[in-house]
Amino acid sequence: MDADERISDALASEIKKAVQSTKISGFETPRKNIIFGKWIQNSIWWPDYNLRLFKNGSGKFPLNKVHEKIKIHGEISRLKNPILHYNYQTISQFLKKLDNYTESEAIDFIRLNKEVKWYEILRWPVADFLKTFFSQRGYRDGMHGLALSMLQAFYQLVVFLKVWEKKENYKDLSPKAFLKEVIWELSKISKDTRYWVYEALSKENPKMKIFFKIKRKLS
Repeated sequence: MDADERISDALASEIKKAVQSTKISGFETPRKNIIFGKWIQNSIWWPDYNLRLFKNGSGKFPLNKVHEKIKIHGEISRLKNPILHYNYQTISQFLKKLDNYTESEAIDFIRLNKEVKWYEILRWPVADFLKTFFSQRGYRDGMHGLALSMLQAFYQLVVFLKVWEKKENYKDLSPKAFLKEVIWELSKISKDTRYWVYEALSKENPKMKIFFKIKRKLS
């Protein structure tokens, strides 16, 4: 358990029953993330399963990076009641933690000897925003969902920039026709954004999907 996490009476009771099982080696528990004063119920923040309960000697942490997940030998099950997680309470807190987390991710990226392309400075942040806000329905959390999706996009931007910084000390990755390529990437981003806007509207109102199909045929 982290210092910002709490176990409810309901979860404590469920845990007492769960540990009586001799077949299960570990249990994943959902986390109820309270961020900026609100329970975030969509995107990556819910149900946010974490494996926190496991039999002694049945698993271990690889100890390679921040926020690692334990590796369990044996069968894993899930609990129903969530851990209360009083996550980021201020923007400053998010930004302070972001530096450590992005540093760890950048180091892992380089350790795996992956190549980084110049256009990923655009693709990584945009892809994360579209995923969290549209695909994972972050918009259902209103302003909180939009703010967190923007912060996640910024997180990916910082990861890219740190990788770029560490890769041969700011190596020039720009292509010859740089402006042309940037404009081309932005046009692709525009198309991807329109797609996810339509998908999100269709999920909220299935009739909209039929409308968009007809509109595309006529255009």
